[in-house]
Amino acid sequence: FRNDMGLNCGQNCSIVEVAAYQNYSANLFSQRAVEIIKNHSTNSETKDQPLFLYLAYQSVHAPAEVPTYWEEPYDKTISDAKRRKYAGMVSVMDNGIGNITSVLKQYGYLDDQTGNTIIMFSADNGGPTTTGDSVGASNYPLRGGKHSIWEGGTRVTSWFYATKDIISPDTNKNIGGNY
Repeated sequence: FRNDMGLNCGQNCSIVEVAAYQNYSANLFSQRAVEIIKNHSTNSETKDQPLFLYLAYQSVHAPAEVPTYWEEPYDKTISDAKRRKYAGMVSVMDNGIGNITSVLKQYGYLDDQTGNTIIMFSADNGGPTTTGDSVGASNYPLRGGKHSIWEGGTRVTSWFYATKDIISPDTNKNIGGNY
């Protein structure tokens, strides 16, 4: 895990986070995103400026690893060990996204009148199913998976959210009707 700080971070500005050793990356990424939002929102020089935050989790990618306490809730409901681990990996990411949206709400980014916020979530490809990096994913009912040209490898889950000051349910019935 590296902590790249500053604008236009170039050669020799990246710092290896030794304290992050043996910590799960989804937790580290989520904690850092929360810190960035809090710092931006409380700094007098940046709090009135736009914030762009790009967060690319490594969750549900090989290697299939997750702290056991995230996997254990699925012991009695998911019999397949790979799927159980996969569910734990998704749960860590879901928890992190929950923490991030909580801090966005805390600092007014999700206020419908003045939030001026767009959140987009997207997968990068279908889950690996038959390749060496299989982590317990399932693209059913689609055929194929990661590394293939079949729909199971190319169709992905995406989700879009915008505060009502950007997309009003009154003026855009196609999207606004989902509020």
